Amino acid sequence: MPTLENEKTGPNTIKGVDIDDIFCITLNDYSDYDERFCRNGGRYAFWTEYTNIGNDEWERTEHTTAEFPYCPVCGTFGSCNCDKNFEVISTDELKKIVNSFEEDDDHYIEITHTIPLW
Repeated sequence: MPTLENEKTGPNTIKGVDIDDIFCITLNDYSDYDERFCRNGGRYAFWTEYTNIGNDEWERTEHTTAEFPYCPVCGTFGSCNCDKNFEVISTDELKKIVNSFEEDDDHYIEITHTIPLW
Protein backbone atom coordinates (compact mmCIF):
# COMPACT_ATOMS: atom_id res chain seq x y z
CA MET A 1 0.00 0.00 0.00
CA PRO A 2 1.52 3.37 -0.95
CA THR A 3 2.11 5.90 1.78
CA LEU A 4 0.42 9.27 1.85
CA GLU A 5 2.54 12.29 1.07
CA ASN A 6 2.53 13.49 4.70
CA GLU A 7 2.59 9.99 6.22
CA LYS A 8 5.67 9.22 8.25
CA THR A 9 7.48 5.91 8.27
CA GLY A 10 10.06 4.40 10.53
CA PRO A 11 10.50 2.52 13.78
CA ASN A 12 8.81 5.23 15.87
CA THR A 13 5.56 5.29 13.90
CA ILE A 14 2.32 3.34 13.76
CA LYS A 15 0.17 3.72 10.64
CA GLY A 16 2.26 6.74 9.64
CA VAL A 17 1.83 8.62 12.93
CA ASP A 18 4.62 9.34 15.41
CA ILE A 19 4.09 7.15 18.47
CA ASP A 20 4.55 10.13 20.79
CA ASP A 21 1.59 11.85 19.06
CA ILE A 22 -0.82 8.95 19.64
CA PHE A 23 -3.19 8.93 22.60
CA CYS A 24 -5.21 5.87 21.60
CA ILE A 25 -5.49 3.27 18.84
CA THR A 26 -8.87 1.64 18.30
CA LEU A 27 -9.42 -1.60 16.38
CA ASN A 28 -13.09 -1.69 15.31
CA ASP A 29 -15.19 -4.72 14.34
CA TYR A 30 -18.58 -3.81 12.88
CA SER A 31 -18.93 -7.05 10.91
CA ASP A 32 -22.10 -8.14 12.75
CA TYR A 33 -23.42 -4.65 13.52
CA ASP A 34 -26.99 -3.70 12.68
CA GLU A 35 -28.23 -0.33 13.91
CA ARG A 36 -31.70 -1.75 14.58
CA PHE A 37 -30.36 -4.47 16.90
CA CYS A 38 -27.08 -3.00 18.18
CA ARG A 39 -28.18 -2.41 21.79
CA ASN A 40 -30.06 -5.54 22.80
CA GLY A 41 -30.77 -7.53 19.66
CA GLY A 42 -27.56 -9.48 19.21
CA ARG A 43 -26.06 -7.50 16.32
CA TYR A 44 -23.36 -5.60 18.16
CA ALA A 45 -20.19 -3.79 17.24
CA PHE A 46 -17.02 -4.46 19.22
CA TRP A 47 -13.81 -2.53 19.52
CA THR A 48 -10.54 -2.77 21.37
CA GLU A 49 -8.77 0.37 22.53
CA TYR A 50 -5.07 0.60 23.24
CA THR A 51 -4.37 3.73 25.28
CA ASN A 52 -0.85 5.13 25.53
CA ILE A 53 0.03 5.13 29.25
CA GLY A 54 3.65 6.21 28.74
CA ASN A 55 6.94 4.39 29.11
CA ASP A 56 6.38 2.50 25.84
CA GLU A 57 3.24 0.84 27.28
CA TRP A 58 -0.38 0.61 26.12
CA GLU A 59 -3.43 -0.44 28.16
CA ARG A 60 -6.07 -2.57 26.41
CA THR A 61 -9.81 -2.14 27.02
CA GLU A 62 -12.73 -3.93 25.36
CA HIS A 63 -16.00 -2.25 24.31
CA THR A 64 -19.33 -3.03 22.66
CA THR A 65 -22.50 -1.25 21.55
CA ALA A 66 -24.59 -3.67 23.64
CA GLU A 67 -26.42 -2.25 26.63
CA PHE A 68 -25.78 -5.37 28.70
CA PRO A 69 -23.02 -5.65 31.32
CA TYR A 70 -19.74 -6.22 29.48
CA CYS A 71 -16.32 -6.58 31.07
CA PRO A 72 -13.85 -4.05 29.64
CA VAL A 73 -10.95 -6.23 30.80
CA CYS A 74 -11.75 -9.59 29.20
CA GLY A 75 -14.56 -8.70 26.79
CA THR A 76 -17.17 -11.05 28.28
CA PHE A 77 -20.89 -10.39 28.66
CA GLY A 78 -22.36 -10.74 32.16
CA SER A 79 -20.26 -11.76 35.10
CA CYS A 80 -16.76 -12.99 34.40
CA ASN A 81 -13.98 -14.58 36.36
CA CYS A 82 -11.13 -12.43 35.07
CA ASP A 83 -8.70 -10.80 37.50
CA LYS A 84 -9.92 -7.28 36.58
CA ASN A 85 -6.39 -6.18 35.70
CA PHE A 86 -6.17 -4.49 32.33
CA GLU A 87 -3.62 -5.98 29.98
CA VAL A 88 -0.61 -3.75 29.32
CA ILE A 89 1.51 -4.35 26.24
CA SER A 90 4.61 -2.77 24.73
CA THR A 91 4.70 -0.58 21.65
CA ASP A 92 6.41 -3.40 19.75
CA GLU A 93 3.57 -5.78 20.64
CA LEU A 94 0.99 -3.18 19.60
CA LYS A 95 2.73 -2.67 16.25
CA LYS A 96 2.43 -6.41 15.56
CA ILE A 97 -1.26 -6.35 16.43
CA VAL A 98 -1.94 -3.29 14.26
CA ASN A 99 0.09 -4.64 11.35
CA SER A 100 -1.77 -7.97 11.42
CA PHE A 101 -5.22 -6.33 11.62
CA GLU A 102 -6.90 -6.66 8.23
CA GLU A 103 -8.96 -3.59 7.40
CA ASP A 104 -12.10 -3.58 5.26
CA ASP A 105 -15.49 -1.82 5.37
CA ASP A 106 -16.39 -3.48 8.69
CA HIS A 107 -12.95 -3.71 10.32
CA TYR A 108 -10.97 -0.51 10.64
CA ILE A 109 -8.38 1.29 12.73
CA GLU A 110 -8.81 4.71 14.31
CA ILE A 111 -5.97 6.75 15.77
CA THR A 112 -6.66 9.46 18.35
CA HIS A 113 -3.93 12.08 18.43
CA THR A 114 -2.56 13.74 21.54
CA ILE A 115 -2.16 17.05 19.76
CA PRO A 116 -4.55 19.02 17.56
CA LEU A 117 -4.07 18.46 13.84
CA TRP A 118 -4.89 22.01 12.70
